[in-house]
Amino acid sequence: MELSYINTSGERLSLKQSRPFFLTRIDGTGQVRQTVNTFKAPDQDGAFFISSAMDMRNITLEGTLVASTVDEAYALRQRFLRVFTPKQHGLLVYRIRQLACWLEGRGFSVPPRGGRPTFSFG
Repeated sequence: MELSYINTSGERLSLKQSRPFFLTRIDGTGQVRQTVNTFKAPDQDGAFFISSAMDMRNITLEGTLVASTVDEAYALRQRFLRVFTPKQHGLLVYRIRQLACWLEGRGFSVPPRGGRPTFSFG
């Protein structure tokens, strides 16, 4: 599986199950809620359909940064933070499907004992 994110500046970053941005978890893609607006008059059986709209959903992605050296890891981290900036919206692309999205937050953490850095955003 491969997901790509393209920000409004045109910068693209691919997340897949290989290096350097190894995607480990996707959450929030399964169920979409819909709001249906209706009107019901007094003593009316049933209701009139007015409109419907899909609700927003929060998709979160998590992964691990795979780099050979500390310098490479730092450069990849800088690229990740530049592309996934909350100041810009973007497109999340999976195969031929594109979803407009806005980042609510992003994170980057390094384990205390020198493990692989992890990232998350949603």
